[in-house]
Amino acid sequence: MYNYAGKRNYNRKRSQVIRPLVLSDYCLKCQGCCRFQEENSIWSPHLLKSEKHFPPASRRKNSLKLIPQNGLFYCYYYETTKKCCRTYRRRPFECRIYPFLFCRKENDYYIGLDPQCPLTEEKFFKPRLEAFKKYLFGLSKKPGFKMALISNPHLFQDYPKVKAIFPLELK
Repeated sequence: MYNYAGKRNYNRKRSQVIRPLVLSDYCLKCQGCCRFQEENSIWSPHLLKSEKHFPPASRRKNSLKLIPQNGLFYCYYYETTKKCCRTYRRRPFECRIYPFLFCRKENDYYIGLDPQCPLTEEKFFKPRLEAFKKYLFGLSKKPGFKMALISNPHLFQDYPKVKAIFPLELK
């Protein structure tokens, strides 16, 4: 089994596999992620085939189930009263790299950046965003990481209004 970085995964903790981009204290205060306008939103977190630690009750095909509440649909793991993620330390790969996204337009695959994330406009966060972009670019060149993406085509969505950052060569 391979981890997100494309290396053999023996006894490493999932939280050590890919370094986090957004700090939880900032991220969980935001009201943007984890809540969706529709039940089958393309924005809901998609799961890698290797993310088997999420039980069937929390899944909907290749993504996390969304729960209706107060006119919105919340991620299965989002605690609405406490405004926190119940599985934050073991959250899905897609959640770990957000506001970066795996995008596709027809036959073109790329890493994109969601401009709706408030952090993308914060000056204090720009250097961290740039460093993470370079980190993802480096990962995208590793054969194991490429194989993980190729074997999980459902990660790639045609997201509206997402800024293309760099193309992915998946062949």
